[in-house]
Amino acid sequence: VTGVDTSAMSTPLYGALLFGYPHLMPLIQGQALARLFHEGRKVLLNRGIIALDLNGVPEISLVRAGALRSLNDLRHDRVIGPALQHVDILH
Repeated sequence: VTGVDTSAMSTPLYGALLFGYPHLMPLIQGQALARLFHEGRKVLLNRGIIALDLNGVPEISLVRAGALRSLNDLRHDRVIGPALQHVDILH
């Protein structure tokens, strides 16, 4: 995955980007997910809002030793960690 081609999009027309279930999409994880959000931000009005929906991710991915994972754990997660810097809302 090399990113999103925004060359044909002259004027941003969208206010938000909602992306869900990256754990189920092996080609859009890690740095590829970060690039998707980085390039997607370019077509959002006033840089818009990017939301990442993890609803439905297997519980084992979000729970560690019976407790929710820490922010540090999420930042180092191989699937979403590299993209978190681009996310405004994490659900």
